[in-house]
Amino acid sequence: MIDQEEVVRIVAKEHGVVLGKDDAILIFLTAHDALLKARMEDFESDLQDSMRRITDEYQDRSKELAEKIVGDAVRKIAAERQEIQNGMLLLQQQEQTENRKLLKMMKLVSGAAFSASCISIAAVTMCFLR
Repeated sequence: MIDQEEVVRIVAKEHGVVLGKDDAILIFLTAHDALLKARMEDFESDLQDSMRRITDEYQDRSKELAEKIVGDAVRKIAAERQEIQNGMLLLQQQEQTENRKLLKMMKLVSGAAFSASCISIAAVTMCFLR
């Protein structure tokens, strides 16, 4: 803002008129400056309120978005974890089935080998007994 002395100088230079301290123009400028200052304070207060409200809304939206992103990620990880566990359980069941088959086959082979041994022993024994 321009102070009153500067206004007096500008008017004197441009119009050749020297304003006194009690001139209506200076009184008007003083009142105008006071009103303008009060209005600017109102605007600044409104601006701060608006900025605070916008900041709060932004923070709320950011928080909601972050919670959604984190929630989606947690659900995805949990689903993938469950899928891995199911796959591991299936592999374990297949391995147990294969082990049972192998054990059954080993019993058959060992039974056949035992039978063959018994037959061989019986044949040798019969040869000696004759």
